[in-house]
Amino acid sequence: MNILIQDLKVWQVREAAEIVREIWGNEPAEKVIDEMNEMFGKSKFPPHYFVALDDLQIVGFTGLRTCLIFPDTYECIWINVKPEYQGRGIGRLLNEARLNKIKELGGNVTWVMTKNLKFFGSFGFLSIREYDDGWHLMELKTGEVKFTN
Repeated sequence: MNILIQDLKVWQVREAAEIVREIWGNEPAEKVIDEMNEMFGKSKFPPHYFVALDDLQIVGFTGLRTCLIFPDTYECIWINVKPEYQGRGIGRLLNEARLNKIKELGGNVTWVMTKNLKFFGSFGFLSIREYDDGWHLMELKTGEVKFTN
């Protein structure tokens, strides 16, 4: 297995969304298609997505977007790996690419909503709030938050 992490291309949107359809169902899959297409539109604050490829087949993806109020704060959106590829470190590679991009963009704070405390905790994220059904808001601080006027 030789996994390549790269930026999502417009022609890969539907293939990546099929992973969401398999794991989460039809409605979330349609939502992620809309969100991914924002990366290629005229949005002032577009998300950024990465895909994991195994022999040119998409086996996982992840994304990030900036917070509109705090310009150095980012939200982790989606991290999904095909079930048959889980447990092979692909999620880790995707999250490393995402966090490197956030650092490159000047991010000081990163948030994620997750049930996987162990995975994100291994990157230094701390749970700052617990919600129903095991969901947690986690935060990774690498600097001080900058406020806009």
